[in-house]
Amino acid sequence: MLLILLSWIYIIILASVAGISLNKYLGITKTDDLTTIFHGFFSITIFASIWAIFSGLNVIFCIVLSLSTAFLFYLNRKECLSYFLRFKEGIVKLDSFFKLILIGVSILILAQCASAPTLPDNESYYIQTILWLNEFGFVKGLTNLHLFLGQTSGWHILQSALSFSFIYPNFNDISGLCLLLGNVFAVIALQKFIKNHNRNKTLLYIGLLPVFNCFLFPFISSPSPDLAVIILLAIVVFKFITNYKACTKDELLSVVILTAFLIFIKVTAIVCLVFPFVLFIKHYKANKKHSIIIGSIYTTVLLLMITKNIIITGNALYPLFDFDTFKTSWSLPKNISSYFSSYGNAYGYGIPTTVYETSSVVALLKYWINYTGIDGFINKCMVVLLLVFAFFLKHKPFRIIYGVTIIQLVLLFYTSPQFRFYLPFFIVLVLLVLSRVFWKKSVIKFMLICSILLCFGFVFIPSLPGKTKTSSFHLKNIIEPYSNSKYPLEYKTITTNNATLNIPVGIDFFWGTGNTPIPALNEQQLDYFKTYYNVLPEQKSSNLKDGFILKSTKQ
Repeated sequence: MLLILLSWIYIIILASVAGISLNKYLGITKTDDLTTIFHGFFSITIFASIWAIFSGLNVIFCIVLSLSTAFLFYLNRKECLSYFLRFKEGIVKLDSFFKLILIGVSILILAQCASAPTLPDNESYYIQTILWLNEFGFVKGLTNLHLFLGQTSGWHILQSALSFSFIYPNFNDISGLCLLLGNVFAVIALQKFIKNHNRNKTLLYIGLLPVFNCFLFPFISSPSPDLAVIILLAIVVFKFITNYKACTKDELLSVVILTAFLIFIKVTAIVCLVFPFVLFIKHYKANKKHSIIIGSIYTTVLLLMITKNIIITGNALYPLFDFDTFKTSWSLPKNISSYFSSYGNAYGYGIPTTVYETSSVVALLKYWINYTGIDGFINKCMVVLLLVFAFFLKHKPFRIIYGVTIIQLVLLFYTSPQFRFYLPFFIVLVLLVLSRVFWKKSVIKFMLICSILLCFGFVFIPSLPGKTKTSSFHLKNIIEPYSNSKYPLEYKTITTNNATLNIPVGIDFFWGTGNTPIPALNEQQLDYFKTYYNVLPEQKSSNLKDGFILKSTKQ
């Protein structure tokens, strides 16, 4: 816990200075302090992405980042000192109750981050993605080694840039910091709501975000892009509603930055472009002169996404489209990319690919509704929520939010409607409903206390349903966090074609690689593609930076 806390303090300093500098460069003179940190995250991610095209996000990168931050601090020292003083005063001015809530939430988030990670995606590709980024940056044809590595996210790039792996190997907690910052944002807004005689329910909407903490805790001990999208979308919607009637340049550019960041983190968030577009069109006369700045931000993100995709997957528009015209020598073979697409689509409905390919739209909807476990429960809740939210559409911003949610769901039905992909909009709609129903101070405080107690149980009680033996906090993690992987580091090394692969021992699921040194591949996956597709991964040269191709085993 202590080591994570120290790393977070340093990261907040880096992000704050980067955010202040970006604001000054874009002419943003007024925005809240927490949003400035997220602007800084965006800046660091863009810088790290450019660097990763050429080299790894290693010690040299971190030295350059630190020196650049020191230089920017010197250039903007007046603004930076004023910012840190204002940030401190904002926390100090909180009522005792909200201070206690923040202290409790902070301790619980740190404890969860110091515990063993629980997400399967962490073991299948989060850890490996960051290992590759730390060592080599973007690597050609990395999907030919492991299909999931093509899903390298802007959030993974940020985690890699701020993992300081050359100092300590177990920092993997940028999502935990993101949730903590979201809670600070929420608590400050909530105090304003309680003290505001006008009862601005938009403040209550974002202020109730900590109610979902327990639900989000499983995401924070690994760099889950889903968690980042949830927090950022909640803030974007808050800014959208707040500025719907009157939107300044500062707030419009902030929404643009945050939505660009959202898309870079997860391409399925592309529907969020509706929010800055509506604000821009609605207040066109006041903001048309900022078109070049807005276009430049989105163009930069688009170019970096295309570059990243071409290098890692050989597909410029991965994973949305797969055009043969733009194929490279390291692109996935068509039959394998089609398999991966069908696999992902079918997984969202909880059915085999053979059933998915022969099912009608109505049949797929039935599969989706009747999905078992937590997936099916959230799917059913989403349907009910859409019906309930229809009663709140007298507010124009709500209609747009509702429409964007529907568009997101429709897009996901044609790709992979996993609940975690639409969960950000689910949470936004629930918070909007709650803010219109529960507005009494005593009820709000009761919900916050219940949330804290539930989080305490999740972190410290190992016997709760669904928890593993390793997922609870242990006293030995007060100083040092648990390893990035819940699996022990055991592996064997094999050679196939000209590739030397590290095969994890004891990880029994198909895509699992854990914290195995790169290049790593699960033996089940290796055997599957060898048996059914007659291919094996091959290095393009003795230098891993040159990447991988798939070579046929047929002579």
